[in-house]
Amino acid sequence: MTYDLKAIEAICLKNQLKCAFISDYEIEVFVASDSILIFANTVEGNDNYLGFRGMPWHSHEKLILMTGDSTYVEYGPSELLSNIISGHVMIVTQYGNGVIKDKWLAHRDERMDIRYIEPDEELRIYRTPEPGISSLNET
Repeated sequence: MTYDLKAIEAICLKNQLKCAFISDYEIEVFVASDSILIFANTVEGNDNYLGFRGMPWHSHEKLILMTGDSTYVEYGPSELLSNIISGHVMIVTQYGNGVIKDKWLAHRDERMDIRYIEPDEELRIYRTPEPGISSLNET
């Protein structure tokens, strides 16, 4: 399966999200001022992946997010972007000693297990503002 990058671009334009093609195989979507989500297809066209710029990749095909201890939702690109805008999907950033270590998406209903947080480690959970309400498109 590959992502339809032109369709993702159309979804972004419809929802007032800034986006840009960074190659024939990748489109970046500015979901927050410091969070650029990349949807990409492999050059061979037999796989896809998504994640935040500069961070480890977190998903292939549909994104699966936990909504409870044993429940989950699956999002294709259109549903994912809509749920980021609506606040159902949050951005989680992990810091260690004040430096960003990782960034990922989580459903707002997911129960976060914080029992194993290390000293000087922190998690910041961010809801992206709705387009047109904030400076989301100023990146």
